[in-house]
Amino acid sequence: MKKRKMILSVMLLLSITTGCAAGEAKALSDSKGRMSLSQQIAKCNSKESAISIAENGIEKIFGANKYALEGDASYNQDSSIQPDGWLVQLYDGDWDYAVWITEDKNRIHFVRGGEAHPLEFISAQEMKEIITSEEILDSAKALITEQLGDDREIRDAYFDNTEEGVPHNSVDVTLVMEDGHIYMLTFYKDGTLRSLLYLE
Repeated sequence: MKKRKMILSVMLLLSITTGCAAGEAKALSDSKGRMSLSQQIAKCNSKESAISIAENGIEKIFGANKYALEGDASYNQDSSIQPDGWLVQLYDGDWDYAVWITEDKNRIHFVRGGEAHPLEFISAQEMKEIITSEEILDSAKALITEQLGDDREIRDAYFDNTEEGVPHNSVDVTLVMEDGHIYMLTFYKDGTLRSLLYLE
């Protein structure tokens, strides 16, 4: 358990140092008319509801079995390192997950990591090949439109961390929707999704 807490603490620090936080997501509903994630978050007023939102999001985004997840949630207020709101920490046999749901509900952030999935250095040549192939970019678009069922038009889609001479250990993709709302996705070098941040 101590090891899991350490991994989640590292995930928290990584999230904060990259400027990522948490909050609300709109248009994450599916075609069957079930309650969208944004509607769920609007009702997020307890530990139970925060955990439920996190479990549902982890299942949709990462394809995890939400019934295999264990963990807890805590409400953070007046913290010097993260915004006010819920921090949900869950884990299964493969991954540790952290989900931030901020009080102002204008963003939500899902992150996963673990000892078996370390971030690896990406060389300049590898980054060029990743960008040229556009496989990860296509994967990001498919995740938003197919897994999350967002039917808004994607106005712009681009790689974020492409500066030459700067060390990278992830591949970052930004998708700008027709209404200006943004998805920021982070992938491991092999194309596995590591995190999703939704901003209004």
